[in-house]
Amino acid sequence: PPGTAGIDFMIGAAAHRGKGLGPELIQLLLEKIRADGRFQFVIADPEADNLPSIRVLEKCGFVKKESGLYRLTRPCDSEPVSSE
Repeated sequence: PPGTAGIDFMIGAAAHRGKGLGPELIQLLLEKIRADGRFQFVIADPEADNLPSIRVLEKCGFVKKESGLYRLTRPCDSEPVSSE
């Protein structure tokens, strides 16, 4: 719907995976989206077999919807989820 931002992310090299960069990256993306002010909702569309990305999205407050998309469960202008 209008007012929705879609995000994609990738932690490239295997040496950088599993170090907690995903939640930090998502929080930075959400901060940019909030600062923009045009978006009320945020969605992501990870590959179904990309379990690490799905776990990061869920940790950051995204929930899988019937459509298969993951949607942030609170408005973009609310406080970020702690990545701790």
